[in-house]
Amino acid sequence: MITIIGIAHVIKIRKAIERMIEVSLPNIICVELDRQRYEALSKGELGADMPFLYRMLSNFQKNVAKKYGSSVGDEMLAAIDAARALKLPVAFIDVPSATGGKTILDSLTFKEKAGLILSAIGGMFVSKKRIERELEKFQEEPEKYLNAIGKKYPDIKKVLIDQRDEFMSMNILKLSKKYAHVLAVVGDGHVTGLARILKNEGLDVIRLETIRKMLDDEGNIIEKHARELGFPAISRDPDLNSSMSFDFTWGQE
Repeated sequence: MITIIGIAHVIKIRKAIERMIEVSLPNIICVELDRQRYEALSKGELGADMPFLYRMLSNFQKNVAKKYGSSVGDEMLAAIDAARALKLPVAFIDVPSATGGKTILDSLTFKEKAGLILSAIGGMFVSKKRIERELEKFQEEPEKYLNAIGKKYPDIKKVLIDQRDEFMSMNILKLSKKYAHVLAVVGDGHVTGLARILKNEGLDVIRLETIRKMLDDEGNIIEKHARELGFPAISRDPDLNSSMSFDFTWGQE
């Protein structure tokens, strides 16, 4: 069985992530990270030593996260903390952000790099209300929304979404051969692609829109809504693994 949870990297949903993992009790938790980004997140240094374009995008995300009272990547750390509490292994399934001195953004054209920079600068001044409107548009028709991005910025969609969908699905499939229940926490923009690739693999998908229905504006769980969505509070003492381990899946043959 494979469960995919779609999240937003800047919205305060830590408690929901922990609850869903606690109830689902997977055998391994996958997160949309690579070794470098995990180490940066765990040290609170995301973007500190990254190339200019990465720093611009990181600052944009930090600015949006502040509007939601959150921090960038907190949902990934929440998934890892939940794994630690349940003594589950964790797999880092995303494409390495840098290999041999080059980043995944180096393959973009100058025009698309400039577009990302301008978008990041403009995003510094975007209101929370505008962000919510864009989220609603995406949630109404995710595939149509992503296709529109692809028409305007084909290389950006290819590098940041399509290729990573393929890479992460490959790692999820590999892990599903070893573990009975694989749970992956990824950005909601990747869910459509992953679900399409993994459609014949006993797939269960939970979208960001559903997650937010169980939370109040402060990111706290509304117990009535959580129960209605199938995620009640539970008290268990699982013994699935004797200790926590990290699996940097992308680095294996």
